[in-house]
Amino acid sequence: MSHDNVRTDYYRQLFDNAFEPILIVDGQYFVDGNRAALNILGMQQIEELRATHPGQLSPEYQPDGRPSLGKANEIIQNCYDKGYQQFEWLHQRLDGSTFLVEVTLKTIQIDGKALLHTTWRPLDNERRLLSEIQKQNQLLADKNRLINEVKSILHTSNEKQLFDQLNTLEQYKCILDESAIVSKADLAGNITFVNDKFCEVSGFSREELIGKNHRVVRHPDMDSDFFKEMWQTISSKKVFKAIIKNQTKDRKPYYVDSIIMPILDGEENIIEYISVRHDITRIYEQDAIINEQYTDNLTKLPNRVKLMRDISMMY
Repeated sequence: MSHDNVRTDYYRQLFDNAFEPILIVDGQYFVDGNRAALNILGMQQIEELRATHPGQLSPEYQPDGRPSLGKANEIIQNCYDKGYQQFEWLHQRLDGSTFLVEVTLKTIQIDGKALLHTTWRPLDNERRLLSEIQKQNQLLADKNRLINEVKSILHTSNEKQLFDQLNTLEQYKCILDESAIVSKADLAGNITFVNDKFCEVSGFSREELIGKNHRVVRHPDMDSDFFKEMWQTISSKKVFKAIIKNQTKDRKPYYVDSIIMPILDGEENIIEYISVRHDITRIYEQDAIINEQYTDNLTKLPNRVKLMRDISMMY
């Protein structure tokens, strides 16, 4: 084997085994490519690449809205004229999936003929990594801002007084949790918090409630106009009070004496809603029993027992 043949074989191996995709363009068409180029395109044989136009291995339009075929022809001609071009390009694999690369075109001379030496630097992973770094930086900035706000509060307040107030609030919360049904909701009415009492009375687990709308416990007897009035009230930054008929997970009715109020931020914007309810089902059930005792089963009018009771109360 001659020295020239050895050198040619050496450079061919360098070309084929290069880590980055390398392709050769003759005129406007690919005529050669290394293994990395075939792999990224999803090709098995070099024949699949040869005689294809860069626009054929691209979606119909580039991200800037220009047709891939026309834009590729323009860039190729500029490279032949100027000797060098570098740009980002969205290519397409044989399976239809796309990938973003930084393309470097250089004019080279082979046996007196001008060809374009093309290298691709994949950008998809780089962009994803950059996006993740930006997210992490934002989270870090948010945490630092929160830490600084807490430090500012501690610096400007009597520390012992602050912790005493927090301790008192925690005791109030414990008392409320033991005696009342408490929940919080976002601006769309979706549940963001429930206490143990809510789960105990409704029969739902916390996991079944968080993220769901409060309609999950609404009894079908409740009129939609009632809730329309409720939303109009609390959306106007007012407190809404009412007795509401709900239903448990197994469709049993229960009654709650409810207070629903909006929570405002420092600029008087509503950020969430909180509801405090007391279970008064037993009172309703006792009242129903009494009414049944005083009502005639046939006519549904007050019976003799009711009449005698009313007379006795007059004297």
